[in-house]
Amino acid sequence: MTSAASSQTRSILFALALTHALVVAQAVHAQSASTSNSDFSSSLDLISWFIFFGLIGSVIYYVVTYMRPENVALRKFNESVKQKNFTEALNHCEEGLIRDPNSVNLLVNASAMCIPLKEFEKTLHYCDRGLALTPRNVNLLCNRSAANNNLSRFAEAEQDATKAISIDSKLQPAYLNRAFAYLVQRKYKEAVADCNQAQSINMLDVDIIHAEALNSMNRFDEAMKICQSAMSRMESQSADADLSGLYVTRGNINHGMRKSKEAIADFDEAIRINPRCEPAYVNRSGSYLMLGDIKKAQDELDNLNRMKISESLRAYPMYTQIRVYIKQNQWDKAWKEASMALEKYPNSPIVNAMVAFLNLHNQKLELALEHINKTIELDSYSREGHYIRHQIYDAMNEKDKAQADKKIASDFGYVPYLI
Repeated sequence: MTSAASSQTRSILFALALTHALVVAQAVHAQSASTSNSDFSSSLDLISWFIFFGLIGSVIYYVVTYMRPENVALRKFNESVKQKNFTEALNHCEEGLIRDPNSVNLLVNASAMCIPLKEFEKTLHYCDRGLALTPRNVNLLCNRSAANNNLSRFAEAEQDATKAISIDSKLQPAYLNRAFAYLVQRKYKEAVADCNQAQSINMLDVDIIHAEALNSMNRFDEAMKICQSAMSRMESQSADADLSGLYVTRGNINHGMRKSKEAIADFDEAIRINPRCEPAYVNRSGSYLMLGDIKKAQDELDNLNRMKISESLRAYPMYTQIRVYIKQNQWDKAWKEASMALEKYPNSPIVNAMVAFLNLHNQKLELALEHINKTIELDSYSREGHYIRHQIYDAMNEKDKAQADKKIASDFGYVPYLI
């Protein structure tokens, strides 16, 4: 219940209580009129008038409270939200803030409405204003965390979610926001732990993040179990939901298990559900390559270039393009693509892995080792990284180290298919 609603409720209850008291007082007055002296009657008259004026004051207070700019805006906001008209709901908040710029309720609701409208910079604006007034407001911290995630500011998103959790350890949306930030920063164990905390939200996003984190840790069976459970649940609920993300996740798991045909089928379904599902196109190119269909892989990459996909996804198509060139023995083109990728994404583990592999091919072993060490430093679960480092150590005649990395890659379920 909002504070405005609580205030209205208190006013109504107070008015009812006063009305009841007035009726009782009048009854007592009537009953005692024949037996009481005139002084007592006068006193009771004064009490009755006092209660009467108290009732009038309560009514005036209720009307004034009801018509406060904040409360007027909140009533309009609630009606728009019921109709799922988020643009109109945001407009009501903004109109209310013109007259009441320090209304924390309006700032919270305005920041929340900007998220489905994908106006994330505005979310930050309203959150910052609200947090300047109430620094420990967990709703504002959660909204700012969500906006920072969508703006690829994952460290800031993690920080806001962590602060919200320190204030309210049962705040499940904060665990969800932090789990996503952890996942993207390759803190997979932490992401899994937060998903476990957020399970009772029963949200599809929790399942997707949880499964993706387990998949990234090469725990494919566990990840697949979560995906299948989520799909069964959504089907049993006949939920009208966009399941494209869930199909992408299951496709990623099938890809990790080298089930390329199943992965491609999942990516196809994701695209059927949502033709603008960029991750499905991006990951399908890699599955085509794993399947050995270089032409389809290249066609997908060409399509991605025409789509002008989000910058946050660009590293993977460049990585796949390098691999396509290597499979075609076009080493010069592979080097050119790798150089551009490394310049744009110097902290991408997959890009560093390809640069390491190319240096290994050119027998530049020290440089290859430098880049593959960075790959594993960025992502200790990189199966390909450990396998390539095994190859580098083997070329350097460091057999024990080579064997250790080969075992890690094998334990992670890696089967080489680059060459």
